[in-house]
Order: sequence, then C-alpha cells, then structure tokens
Amino acid sequence: MADIPEYIIRPNAARILIPSIVMTVFLAFLFYAGILINVTLLGISIPGSINILIAAVLGLSVIVQSLLTYLQASKMQYSIYRNRIQIEGAKQQYFMFNVIQELNFKKNFLDRMLGTGTIVIDPKTRLKAISNFDQTFVYLKQLLQYSRMQYNQ
Repeated sequence: MADIPEYIIRPNAARILIPSIVMTVFLAFLFYAGILINVTLLGISIPGSINILIAAVLGLSVIVQSLLTYLQASKMQYSIYRNRIQIEGAKQQYFMFNVIQELNFKKNFLDRMLGTGTIVIDPKTRLKAISNFDQTFVYLKQLLQYSRMQYNQ
C-alpha cells in the first residue's frame, strides 16, 4: 500500500512566472539594443518592417518562455508525509525528516508582495514559492520535531 501524503503544496505560479517574464523581457531588450548598436556602428538603417519583425519574434520568445515556465511550475509539487518531504517535478527527490539538519526560510521583496516564501531544506534544496508560508513552515517544523522524537526512541 502506498503512502498517502498528509499535505500537498503546489508552488504559487505567479511567484515563479513574474521573475521569469521580467528576466526574459530584459534579455530581449538587451538583444534588441545589441542589434541596434551593431546596425548603428555599421551605418545601416533598419526598415520599419524589419523592426516590427524583430519585435514580434522577441515578443513571441517571451510568450513561449513564459508558457514553458508555467508548464514546468504546474508539474511541480511538494508532498509532505509523516517521515519525509517529496519534491515532484522534472526529477523526483525526497528528504527524510530524520536526516534534515534544520529548516530555514527566506523571503525577498517579491515574496512579501505576493505573500509567499521559500523553505530551505539544505543549501541546494528549497521549497520555492509557497503560499500560506507561515503556517506551512510551522507545520514542517513540528513534523521535523515529531520525527526526531520518534527516531530517538
């Protein structure tokens, strides 16, 4: 019989999408600026139709990147069991509570704006973009303490 998770957390899609969209738009702008600088240094002028085509391709790349990020985020979930945390996404990982040294949290400007947070399991592993962050963090801390008490008996 398979374990049934006690709690399933899905990342907040907006929290993942906003930085991705901002970064992609910024990179598209830099790319376009690079094209303009090269054309200006060569002393060539770009026709208006080519400018529109370049802007359309860059806009399309922003949309495609946003869709790919959304699809990746929608597949991600964090399953909380009595004895472990399981991260399901592109690759599956699990962390037993009796092995986790300490749980920490991080909140940046965007997290405060969207009411989310990140729980740090170890330096390389994070549960990102969690809504109801405060309650979830307290719940995980309690499960960690419970697991340690069970393990030490």
